[in-house]
Amino acid sequence: MQTVVAEAVALLLAEGHDAPVYVSADLPGGHERNALLEARCTGRLHRGGH
Repeated sequence: MQTVVAEAVALLLAEGHDAPVYVSADLPGGHERNALLEARCTGRLHRGGH
């Protein structure tokens, strides 16, 4: 599955699109990037198994 995701991300990037995937919060700007991604997906992300 990870290979499929990696290939999909590579195709998106090759076409100039942003890949909507989380990055490690340990990377510079990682937390901020993930927060922006979550804001774009408001109402579609559900946490805690609900």
